[in-house]
Amino acid sequence: MQLRLLLWTLAALAAAAAAAALNVADVPCGKQRAATKIVGGSGARPGQFPWLVSLQLDGEPWCGGTLVSQWFVVTAAHCLKNMKADRFSVVAGEHDLTQHEGKEQRLPVQAIALHPEYRVGKFRHDLAVLRLAQPAVWGGRVQPACLPASDQTEAVLNRTATVAGWGWTAEVRDGGERADRLRTVSVPVMGPLECTDWFAAAGRKNRLHAGQLCAGFKEGGRDGCQGDSGGPLLLPLEGRSTLVGVVSAGIGCGRPGLPGVYTDVSHYMGWIKKMVA
Repeated sequence: MQLRLLLWTLAALAAAAAAAALNVADVPCGKQRAATKIVGGSGARPGQFPWLVSLQLDGEPWCGGTLVSQWFVVTAAHCLKNMKADRFSVVAGEHDLTQHEGKEQRLPVQAIALHPEYRVGKFRHDLAVLRLAQPAVWGGRVQPACLPASDQTEAVLNRTATVAGWGWTAEVRDGGERADRLRTVSVPVMGPLECTDWFAAAGRKNRLHAGQLCAGFKEGGRDGCQGDSGGPLLLPLEGRSTLVGVVSAGIGCGRPGLPGVYTDVSHYMGWIKKMVA
Protein backbone atom coordinates (compact mmCIF):
# COMPACT_ATOMS: atom_id res chain seq x y z
CA MET A 1 0.00 0.00 0.00
CA GLN A 2 2.80 2.40 0.91
CA LEU A 3 4.60 1.55 -2.34
CA ARG A 4 1.47 2.26 -4.37
CA LEU A 5 1.02 5.58 -2.59
CA LEU A 6 4.65 6.49 -3.22
CA LEU A 7 4.37 5.61 -6.91
CA TRP A 8 1.15 7.64 -7.23
CA THR A 9 2.79 10.63 -5.53
CA LEU A 10 5.84 10.43 -7.78
CA ALA A 11 3.63 10.21 -10.86
CA ALA A 12 1.61 13.24 -9.76
CA LEU A 13 4.78 15.24 -9.11
CA ALA A 14 6.18 14.26 -12.49
CA ALA A 15 2.97 15.33 -14.22
CA ALA A 16 3.00 18.68 -12.44
CA ALA A 17 6.64 19.23 -13.32
CA ALA A 18 5.93 18.47 -17.00
CA ALA A 19 3.01 20.91 -17.18
CA ALA A 20 3.54 23.58 -19.79
CA ALA A 21 1.92 26.98 -20.31
CA LEU A 22 1.29 28.08 -23.90
CA ASN A 23 1.09 31.64 -25.17
CA VAL A 24 -1.09 32.56 -28.16
CA ALA A 25 -0.81 36.32 -27.55
CA ASP A 26 1.73 38.87 -28.79
CA VAL A 27 2.92 39.76 -25.27
CA PRO A 28 3.97 37.56 -22.31
CA CYS A 29 0.95 35.74 -20.88
CA GLY A 30 -0.14 34.98 -17.33
CA LYS A 31 1.80 37.74 -15.58
CA GLN A 32 -0.01 39.06 -12.51
CA ARG A 33 0.84 42.54 -11.25
CA ALA A 34 -0.89 42.17 -7.90
CA ALA A 35 1.04 40.42 -4.88
CA THR A 36 -17.15 35.70 -5.86
CA LYS A 37 -20.81 34.65 -7.74
CA ILE A 38 -17.98 33.35 -5.71
CA VAL A 39 -19.13 31.52 -2.60
CA GLY A 40 -16.98 31.78 0.49
CA GLY A 41 -14.42 33.84 -1.39
CA SER A 42 -12.90 37.25 -0.83
CA GLY A 43 -12.59 40.49 -2.73
CA ALA A 44 -10.01 40.60 -5.52
CA ARG A 45 -7.68 43.56 -5.95
CA PRO A 46 -8.05 45.79 -9.04
CA GLY A 47 -5.88 44.32 -11.77
CA GLN A 48 -5.36 41.02 -9.93
CA PHE A 49 -6.90 39.08 -12.84
CA PRO A 50 -6.17 41.25 -15.90
CA TRP A 51 -7.31 38.48 -18.31
CA LEU A 52 -10.78 38.21 -16.82
CA VAL A 53 -13.56 39.91 -18.78
CA SER A 54 -17.21 40.56 -18.03
CA LEU A 55 -19.22 39.06 -20.89
CA GLN A 56 -22.27 41.26 -21.31
CA LEU A 57 -25.59 40.66 -23.08
CA ASP A 58 -27.32 43.79 -24.37
CA GLY A 59 -25.01 45.81 -22.12
CA GLU A 60 -25.75 43.92 -18.91
CA PRO A 61 -23.40 41.53 -17.03
CA TRP A 62 -24.11 37.97 -18.14
CA CYS A 63 -21.09 35.66 -17.78
CA GLY A 64 -17.33 35.68 -17.44
CA GLY A 65 -14.59 35.00 -19.95
CA THR A 66 -10.82 34.96 -20.33
CA LEU A 67 -8.66 36.94 -22.75
CA VAL A 68 -6.06 34.71 -24.37
CA SER A 69 -4.99 37.21 -27.05
CA GLN A 70 -5.93 40.69 -28.24
CA TRP A 71 -8.65 39.23 -30.44
CA PHE A 72 -9.94 36.15 -28.63
CA VAL A 73 -11.84 35.28 -25.44
CA VAL A 74 -12.52 31.77 -24.09
CA THR A 75 -15.84 31.24 -22.31
CA ALA A 76 -18.63 28.66 -21.81
CA ALA A 77 -20.89 27.67 -24.69
CA HIS A 78 -23.99 27.65 -22.49
CA CYS A 79 -23.58 31.41 -21.95
CA LEU A 80 -24.18 31.99 -25.66
CA LYS A 81 -26.65 29.28 -26.72
CA ASN A 82 -28.30 30.35 -29.99
CA MET A 83 -27.92 34.11 -29.56
CA LYS A 84 -26.31 36.38 -32.13
CA ALA A 85 -22.84 37.86 -31.68
CA ASP A 86 -24.02 41.46 -32.05
CA ARG A 87 -25.89 41.21 -28.73
CA PHE A 88 -22.65 40.58 -26.86
CA SER A 89 -19.67 42.63 -25.76
CA VAL A 90 -16.86 42.02 -23.32
CA VAL A 91 -15.54 44.52 -20.79
CA ALA A 92 -11.84 44.10 -20.10
CA GLY A 93 -10.14 45.79 -17.16
CA GLU A 94 -13.35 45.61 -15.13
CA HIS A 95 -13.39 45.51 -11.33
CA ASP A 96 -16.51 47.19 -9.90
CA LEU A 97 -19.58 46.70 -12.09
CA THR A 98 -21.30 49.72 -10.53
CA GLN A 99 -18.48 52.20 -11.16
CA HIS A 100 -16.76 53.60 -14.24
CA GLU A 101 -13.14 53.53 -13.13
CA GLY A 102 -11.54 54.71 -16.37
CA LYS A 103 -9.58 51.48 -16.93
CA GLU A 104 -12.31 49.49 -18.69
CA GLN A 105 -12.37 48.59 -22.37
CA ARG A 106 -15.74 47.65 -23.90
CA LEU A 107 -15.11 45.44 -26.91
CA PRO A 108 -17.90 44.24 -29.23
CA VAL A 109 -18.03 40.56 -30.14
CA GLN A 110 -17.70 39.93 -33.88
CA ALA A 111 -18.14 36.15 -34.04
CA ILE A 112 -18.98 33.19 -31.80
CA ALA A 113 -17.51 29.69 -32.20
CA LEU A 114 -19.22 27.02 -30.10
CA HIS A 115 -17.48 23.67 -29.74
CA PRO A 116 -18.99 21.53 -32.52
CA GLU A 117 -20.06 18.78 -30.09
CA TYR A 118 -21.82 21.12 -27.66
CA ARG A 119 -25.59 20.72 -27.43
CA VAL A 120 -27.88 23.33 -25.88
CA GLY A 121 -29.13 22.21 -22.49
CA LYS A 122 -26.18 19.88 -21.95
CA PHE A 123 -22.89 20.61 -20.22
CA ARG A 124 -20.48 18.36 -22.12
CA HIS A 125 -18.10 20.17 -24.48
CA ASP A 126 -19.24 23.42 -22.81
CA LEU A 127 -16.71 25.67 -24.49
CA ALA A 128 -16.74 28.64 -26.84
CA VAL A 129 -14.28 31.08 -28.37
CA LEU A 130 -15.26 34.68 -29.10
CA ARG A 131 -13.59 36.78 -31.76
CA LEU A 132 -13.64 40.47 -30.91
CA ALA A 133 -14.55 43.19 -33.39
CA GLN A 134 -11.57 45.25 -32.21
CA PRO A 135 -8.43 44.24 -30.34
CA ALA A 136 -7.90 44.67 -26.62
CA VAL A 137 -5.23 47.21 -25.75
CA TRP A 138 -2.71 45.76 -23.32
CA GLY A 139 -2.13 47.63 -20.09
CA GLY A 140 -1.90 47.16 -16.34
CA ARG A 141 -5.46 45.85 -16.04
CA VAL A 142 -5.69 44.11 -19.41
CA GLN A 143 -3.37 41.17 -20.11
CA PRO A 144 -3.71 37.66 -21.62
CA ALA A 145 -3.80 34.42 -19.66
CA CYS A 146 -1.71 31.46 -20.73
CA LEU A 147 -3.26 28.27 -22.07
CA PRO A 148 -2.22 24.74 -21.08
CA ALA A 149 -0.62 22.25 -23.44
CA SER A 150 -2.88 19.52 -24.82
CA ASP A 151 -4.00 16.64 -22.62
CA GLN A 152 -2.40 17.81 -19.38
CA THR A 153 -5.31 16.93 -17.13
CA GLU A 154 -3.12 14.87 -14.79
CA ALA A 155 -0.99 17.94 -14.10
CA VAL A 156 -4.07 19.80 -12.85
CA LEU A 157 -5.64 17.19 -10.56
CA ASN A 158 -5.24 17.39 -6.78
CA ARG A 159 -3.94 20.95 -6.96
CA THR A 160 -5.54 24.11 -5.61
CA ALA A 161 -6.80 26.41 -8.35
CA THR A 162 -8.32 29.88 -8.34
CA VAL A 163 -11.74 31.00 -9.58
CA ALA A 164 -12.73 34.64 -10.06
CA GLY A 165 -15.93 36.38 -11.05
CA TRP A 166 -18.87 38.64 -10.30
CA GLY A 167 -21.48 35.96 -9.64
CA TRP A 168 -23.71 35.26 -6.70
CA THR A 169 -22.23 35.19 -3.21
CA ALA A 170 -24.67 32.42 -2.16
CA GLU A 171 -27.90 30.87 -3.37
CA VAL A 172 -30.85 33.25 -3.51
CA ARG A 173 -32.70 31.03 -1.04
CA ASP A 174 -29.89 31.70 1.44
CA GLY A 175 -29.89 35.45 0.93
CA GLY A 176 -27.21 35.52 -1.75
CA GLU A 177 -26.83 38.45 -4.10
CA ARG A 178 -24.75 39.31 -7.15
CA ALA A 179 -21.29 40.64 -6.38
CA ASP A 180 -20.65 44.12 -7.77
CA ARG A 181 -16.91 43.86 -7.20
CA LEU A 182 -14.70 41.10 -8.50
CA ARG A 183 -14.25 38.22 -6.05
CA THR A 184 -11.97 35.21 -5.92
CA VAL A 185 -11.81 31.83 -4.20
CA SER A 186 -9.36 28.91 -4.14
CA VAL A 187 -10.66 25.36 -4.65
CA PRO A 188 -9.02 21.91 -4.98
CA VAL A 189 -9.38 20.22 -8.38
CA MET A 190 -10.47 16.63 -9.00
CA GLY A 191 -11.11 14.48 -12.06
CA PRO A 192 -14.41 13.13 -13.46
CA LEU A 193 -14.28 9.76 -11.67
CA GLU A 194 -13.75 11.21 -8.19
CA CYS A 195 -16.34 13.86 -8.87
CA THR A 196 -18.91 11.29 -9.98
CA ASP A 197 -18.27 9.44 -6.70
CA TRP A 198 -18.96 12.65 -4.76
CA PHE A 199 -22.24 13.15 -6.58
CA ALA A 200 -23.23 9.52 -5.96
CA ALA A 201 -22.48 9.87 -2.23
CA ALA A 202 -24.78 12.91 -2.20
CA GLY A 203 -27.56 10.89 -3.84
CA ARG A 204 -27.09 12.44 -7.28
CA LYS A 205 -26.83 10.53 -10.56
CA ASN A 206 -24.67 13.09 -12.34
CA ARG A 207 -21.86 11.48 -14.31
CA LEU A 208 -18.86 13.39 -15.54
CA HIS A 209 -16.84 12.57 -18.62
CA ALA A 210 -13.46 13.20 -20.20
CA GLY A 211 -13.21 16.93 -20.85
CA GLN A 212 -14.73 17.85 -17.48
CA LEU A 213 -13.18 18.69 -14.12
CA CYS A 214 -14.63 19.34 -10.68
CA ALA A 215 -13.43 21.64 -7.94
CA GLY A 216 -14.71 22.29 -4.45
CA PHE A 217 -14.76 21.18 -0.82
CA LYS A 218 -16.77 18.32 0.66
CA GLU A 219 -17.99 20.62 3.41
CA GLY A 220 -19.14 23.12 0.76
CA GLY A 221 -19.16 26.86 1.34
CA ARG A 222 -16.59 27.79 -1.29
CA ASP A 223 -17.54 27.62 -4.95
CA GLY A 224 -17.94 29.54 -8.19
CA CYS A 225 -21.49 29.36 -9.54
CA GLN A 226 -24.17 30.80 -11.89
CA GLY A 227 -23.01 34.35 -12.64
CA ASP A 228 -19.42 33.12 -12.88
CA SER A 229 -20.30 30.83 -15.79
CA GLY A 230 -17.66 31.04 -18.49
CA GLY A 231 -15.08 32.48 -16.11
CA PRO A 232 -11.62 31.04 -15.49
CA LEU A 233 -10.26 28.27 -13.30
CA LEU A 234 -6.59 29.24 -13.02
CA LEU A 235 -3.39 27.47 -12.01
CA PRO A 236 0.23 28.63 -12.09
CA LEU A 237 2.10 26.55 -14.68
CA GLU A 238 5.76 27.42 -15.21
CA GLY A 239 5.13 30.37 -12.90
CA ARG A 240 2.43 31.86 -15.15
CA SER A 241 -1.30 32.05 -14.56
CA THR A 242 -2.88 29.49 -16.89
CA LEU A 243 -6.49 28.89 -17.89
CA VAL A 244 -7.01 25.23 -16.99
CA GLY A 245 -10.80 25.25 -16.65
CA VAL A 246 -13.93 27.18 -17.62
CA VAL A 247 -16.79 27.48 -15.12
CA SER A 248 -19.55 25.29 -16.53
CA ALA A 249 -22.19 23.89 -14.15
CA GLY A 250 -23.08 22.92 -10.62
CA ILE A 251 -25.94 22.03 -8.30
CA GLY A 252 -26.76 25.05 -6.17
CA CYS A 253 -23.93 27.15 -4.80
CA GLY A 254 -21.32 25.72 -2.47
CA ARG A 255 -23.50 22.87 -1.23
CA PRO A 256 -21.70 20.14 0.78
CA GLY A 257 -20.55 17.22 -1.38
CA LEU A 258 -21.56 18.94 -4.63
CA PRO A 259 -18.50 20.49 -6.30
CA GLY A 260 -18.60 22.87 -9.23
CA VAL A 261 -18.11 21.47 -12.73
CA TYR A 262 -15.58 22.96 -15.15
CA THR A 263 -14.64 22.35 -18.76
CA ASP A 264 -11.11 20.92 -18.94
CA VAL A 265 -9.29 23.33 -21.25
CA SER A 266 -6.30 21.08 -21.93
CA HIS A 267 -8.66 18.41 -23.31
CA TYR A 268 -9.81 20.84 -26.00
CA MET A 269 -6.57 22.58 -26.89
CA GLY A 270 -6.50 21.11 -30.40
CA TRP A 271 -9.80 22.83 -31.18
CA ILE A 272 -8.93 26.05 -29.33
CA LYS A 273 -5.67 26.47 -31.24
CA LYS A 274 -7.54 26.20 -34.54
CA MET A 275 -10.03 28.84 -33.42
CA VAL A 276 -7.41 31.39 -32.35
CA ALA A 277 -5.01 30.83 -35.25
